[in-house]
Amino acid sequence: MTRNLTFLPLVALILLASVGCESAGPAARETPAPTSVTEFDAMPAADRQAIYATLPELYIEPLEGDGYMGRIALADANAILLVDSAGGRATVFPEDLCPRVLFGLRLALMPDGGIYTAIEHQRRRLLVPGPLADEARKQLAALAEEHPTFAPVIDNALASPLAPVRHPDVPAAVSEFSQRAAAIIGDRLNAELHLVATDHFLIYTTGPTDQDAALAEHCETVYHYLLAGTDLPAHAAVWPAPLAVYCFATPEQYDAFVQLAMPDDSVRLLANSDGFCAGDDGLSYLVLNGANMTDPAFTERLTHETAHAFYRQYLSDVLLPHWLDEGLAEIAVAAMLPDSNARARYADITRRMATVPDAGYFSVDVPIRRDRDYAAAQAFVRHLQSDRGPQFDTFFRLLKTDANQADAFERGFELPPYELMVRWEASIRD
Repeated sequence: MTRNLTFLPLVALILLASVGCESAGPAARETPAPTSVTEFDAMPAADRQAIYATLPELYIEPLEGDGYMGRIALADANAILLVDSAGGRATVFPEDLCPRVLFGLRLALMPDGGIYTAIEHQRRRLLVPGPLADEARKQLAALAEEHPTFAPVIDNALASPLAPVRHPDVPAAVSEFSQRAAAIIGDRLNAELHLVATDHFLIYTTGPTDQDAALAEHCETVYHYLLAGTDLPAHAAVWPAPLAVYCFATPEQYDAFVQLAMPDDSVRLLANSDGFCAGDDGLSYLVLNGANMTDPAFTERLTHETAHAFYRQYLSDVLLPHWLDEGLAEIAVAAMLPDSNARARYADITRRMATVPDAGYFSVDVPIRRDRDYAAAQAFVRHLQSDRGPQFDTFFRLLKTDANQADAFERGFELPPYELMVRWEASIRD
């Protein structure tokens, strides 16, 4: 079955960029950005420092050797100039980088993108009352003091936390970088990887090009289905930038990408997986095997992993407990794909529970591994949503404020999980 993993760091973008177009941005920097390395080197030290302070800070992981730490002063589709606080600089070439780094760098190329995405990241936390929202207000106040030209954007985020903060433009160099990233990854895998872009997804795929429209439509349909189940408006952006999705047509391509792009300690976990959702703070991506929109197993896998990416950043980036994350993903698959394995598993588990009571079907403290575990997680979450809807919403939001699970059960349902499971099993038998 699929796994939902977190690797730290992937691309430790202290400030990432946001993508889209909703409103004009603030005034440009007083010190213009350089247009060449020579121009940058010729600048007075004070001007270089002024530019340095406005740039997103990065740790960039290469395929081999030590990583690079610095801030982007110049970038295009072919190279990136990093500078550090001491005035040192290094030129980084996309060909030398780990594939999963390329998408994050695309975001960092946006002018002032780090500030936009920092605001967007904190804006989402305002939706969850409690310590996270309080901290978000402090961070936004600090951003407004450090970058006064962004004060109107920050004021709008505070006044309308449901409205996403979007970058005003997408430079041509960023689009070129996206295409180049696809070509670089494809070359390393000896495969033709092309880009399919939508409002909420950047899909790098080796699947048939005549399926691109169906792939794009399905991804957007899943996103809007999940969004409709929240109290967010239809135009809301749950992710601070489009979700990166790597789709491979063959197991050989998939395995090669995993070996090339994933940290060594994760390869073993992914050896028997056909897809996963991974990421770090502010950035998620999917990696999927068997890219073929005519294959029901692939569309189910794509739907399941997209749901993971959605819920890991809905309201906040606090991760949900494994059983709840998997249960919600299975519910999305069963609802959207009537002939899916997820729906069949749910029907099977409810039949078995009706005839074999007290069989120890499920525990919130045990990892989800077997088909029966996925089925039971789905059935239990369905029960909580249908039988205790308002309480479930409170429980979910508590978890997204980083409350521990036991406390969230007590405050949300006023019952421990064991008692809730006893009542769930009884409701099926009745």
